[in-house]
Amino acid sequence: MFPGLAVVSLDWSIGTSPFAGNLGSGVASGANLSQTSILTNQCGFDVNLVSISGLKVNVSGSNP
Repeated sequence: MFPGLAVVSLDWSIGTSPFAGNLGSGVASGANLSQTSILTNQCGFDVNLVSISGLKVNVSGSNP
């Protein structure tokens, strides 16, 4: 990211195959997002860890 920028919302999806989104999807923002600055890389960009919480996803079932 450019220095000083922050993530304000994040689109997410979880599925049984890549890009499926059949188990759940939505937008996380506000209190559901946490951003931690890790470092500034050699090109001058900030490297951040962004975590999301409070996702409502039904993953019931079994896998033999």
